[in-house]
Amino acid sequence: MNRWWDRYHAQAEVIFGLLGLLVLGAVIDPSLFFAGIIIFGLLYLLTRQFSGKPSATPRPAPPAEAAPAPEPQDPHWDPAFMGQLNMRQFRTLCAEYFHAKGYHSKFLPETSSGDVDIYLYKNTEAPRALGIIQCQAGINSIVEANRLRELFHVMKVEHIPLGISVTAGKFSEAALKYANGRNIQMLNGSKLEELLGRLDDADQRQIFTTLTEELADAPTCPNCGSSMHRMDLVTQGRHHFWACNNYPDCRQTLETG
Repeated sequence: MNRWWDRYHAQAEVIFGLLGLLVLGAVIDPSLFFAGIIIFGLLYLLTRQFSGKPSATPRPAPPAEAAPAPEPQDPHWDPAFMGQLNMRQFRTLCAEYFHAKGYHSKFLPETSSGDVDIYLYKNTEAPRALGIIQCQAGINSIVEANRLRELFHVMKVEHIPLGISVTAGKFSEAALKYANGRNIQMLNGSKLEELLGRLDDADQRQIFTTLTEELADAPTCPNCGSSMHRMDLVTQGRHHFWACNNYPDCRQTLETG
């Protein structure tokens, strides 16, 4: 009732006022009653015309729909993608590949000698590694025999039967000859791309997403247009900066800010 009165009280006051006049006119002179009805009708119509329809209660606007999440990129294992990966990212790629194949991996600190990057286990409870992995990023890199000698030395000292050398680039002829008969598996860039492409779609997407999200945070080199990677320089404290992935051809650096 209160809501009705709030909306129509102006019209109601006019109507009740006219009814009062009609009653008074009928008492004084009955002939005025019919003229009053006509006048009352006209005034009522004018009141409705100029007052307009009662305003409807405004409805709250529907909540804005969230923007759809961007479609994940389809994995593409090619030299263009591999060339963006720095050493740390390439190590992650290698470990994730073997993880997808059912193995457990253990990273060595980046400050280690570099002879070996990853220890490979059949499962998390295995007491001894079944293999060790040596990684080399850079699509233009060429792994020489001396790198494989370092790998084989660790295999002998730690009694690990399998060595795996993985590179985004190539192996020299001397390296290929050295590996023969020493139980060292060699994966160059094209072979690694082929093996990644054979993984299940879910595994490929998970690995690719992990790497692309990290690459998205890295700036582009203003000198040559290559991607850059973060470096930690320890000289009287730790100093962080971005270095070009095209080193040594490009020596551009940027402050991390």
